[in-house]
Amino acid sequence: MNTLSKAAFKNKLNENYIRTNHISDRKLDYKYNEYNLFIILDKYTNDCNFSTLGMPSNIEIVTYPSDNDYNINARTHVTLNAELYKLYACGYFEDDICFIKYVNAAINQYNRGTPIKKLADHVKKTRLKYIDRLNKDL
Repeated sequence: MNTLSKAAFKNKLNENYIRTNHISDRKLDYKYNEYNLFIILDKYTNDCNFSTLGMPSNIEIVTYPSDNDYNINARTHVTLNAELYKLYACGYFEDDICFIKYVNAAINQYNRGTPIKKLADHVKKTRLKYIDRLNKDL
């Protein structure tokens, strides 16, 4: 499964009668980025456990999600998840394996007590520095 465009994500939600009118545009953006992160991570669930990030065992969008299904209303570390996906999407990593190692390092830092906000800020700063460096090279 490839990552989705935001329009395709909204269409999938609408097709499965998932209400989004109570969700702010900002939260929907975060959830869109998080869902794309889950699509990437899903390929590696046999080797790694991403449940710390709130990743369900089934990432398909379904009409009546259970505990094991993706649920747009589920509480997750959405800020960190969105920042991880944005870092991936900007081209920072050579390949998916490097990205998975980075995600696992972030999970390990969290498990050692680093706050989510600090992790998300670090990932965001890394992304912005990378983009700035790319722009300077142009």
